[in-house]
Amino acid sequence: MHRMAATLDDLLKVMTAMRGEMTAMRGEMTAMRGEMATRGEIGKFRAEMQGQIAKVREEVDARFDALEEKGELIRGILERTRRDVMGGLRDDVDAIHKGLMKTKPHEVPKDLPSQVRAKGDRPSKPAKKRKRQ
Repeated sequence: MHRMAATLDDLLKVMTAMRGEMTAMRGEMTAMRGEMATRGEIGKFRAEMQGQIAKVREEVDARFDALEEKGELIRGILERTRRDVMGGLRDDVDAIHKGLMKTKPHEVPKDLPSQVRAKGDRPSKPAKKRKRQ
């Protein structure tokens, strides 16, 4: 049991690190978007982002494979977590792209999330609260 707890702790550390990397990527995306003025550059931006995501995806896969090789984690937990990480990344880029496509070339928004909401999207569902045991 202690071994499983240690493994889950390792996974949590890896996940926290990846979450930090994603936040950093999101910041980079926002900065890049701010530098662009025309829709022609938005397509290029999307391609660059997909390239960055591909790199991160490879790194995430490598990290999960390393954890799997240790034989310490149940494959189901690993796959679910991997899907969650990838889905989160994809959602971030899609939200940013959606906001970009709604922007006119001369008005690049300062902060995307409120801009996207202001355009009529409903806010995302709040996360379910987990019961403590």
